[in-house]
Amino acid sequence: MMSEFRALLDHVLGEYGGRKNEFARAAGITPSQLSHLLKGTFEPSMEICLKLARASQTSPSDLLRAAGKGFAADLIEQMYGKPAVRHYNVTARDQRILMLLRKVDRRVYRAVLLLLQAATRDDDDIIPPAAIRRGA
Repeated sequence: MMSEFRALLDHVLGEYGGRKNEFARAAGITPSQLSHLLKGTFEPSMEICLKLARASQTSPSDLLRAAGKGFAADLIEQMYGKPAVRHYNVTARDQRILMLLRKVDRRVYRAVLLLLQAATRDDDDIIPPAAIRRGA
């Protein structure tokens, strides 16, 4: 199971496009924890799986299953349904912009969101709405 989780995490990092330290911060874990997860010397908890899923816009149930926590993945899917498959090509630069956007004042955030929505009304491929959701 751990090799499946490590392979998925490695893929997620490649899709993220940023540095490992940036991804760890976005997920709310330490770079050391991320390193141990990648080496397989640290078993991911359900909380860490969910943090990684949120930061990477990856299906929580996929990460939970890969970590050997299929019961939690099944429960999430029973409660909320299976995740919709979405593929967005978000570059490392886009990720950094989105990370900065999540940290701004709420009024600034709303203003930028309105501008992005107006600018992308006819073009859905620029920035997906799910990617600009404010982090919890």
